[in-house]
Amino acid sequence: MKRIFVALGSLALLGTAAVAPASAGNYATVNQYGTWNNAAIAQQGFSNLGAIYQQGAVNHGQIQQQGGYNQGYVQQHGAVNYGSITQQGWYNTGILNQVGTFNNGQITQYGFYNAAGVFQYGCANTASVNQAGNGNVAAVIQLSPCPGGSNNAAVYQNGANNTAVIIQGQF
Repeated sequence: MKRIFVALGSLALLGTAAVAPASAGNYATVNQYGTWNNAAIAQQGFSNLGAIYQQGAVNHGQIQQQGGYNQGYVQQHGAVNYGSITQQGWYNTGILNQVGTFNNGQITQYGFYNAAGVFQYGCANTASVNQAGNGNVAAVIQLSPCPGGSNNAAVYQNGANNTAVIIQGQF
């Protein structure tokens, strides 16, 4: 049985959301508050979970999942933030949380049992996590006290059981 659950922001607020047809037991939810926010979740496989929560204006969130038992969460507060999670494989977990303006976060996972978390606070932070393999773990925390400060981080993991942690701040 196919189930699609979509929570659309009020048309009066001009937010848009799209959820592609889900396969067996996939779950997708979108919650948006504000104006001009966009969200899209596409799932293929089974028992995948995708959730996007956006509050503010002109935020864009997307999740693409293929395989099984993947979990992707995008949460954005502020304006003009972009968050994207792509997962292909099994048992991957991606969490992306952005607060502020002009933040750009991306998580890409191919393989099994990979975990990535990105937290960005402030203005104009950019983070990219790419994992290919099995059992990789990555965490990125970036703090920027607007105005003038921004952080950039990139994590590339290829193989098995790699761990990376990046913490950057400007106060």
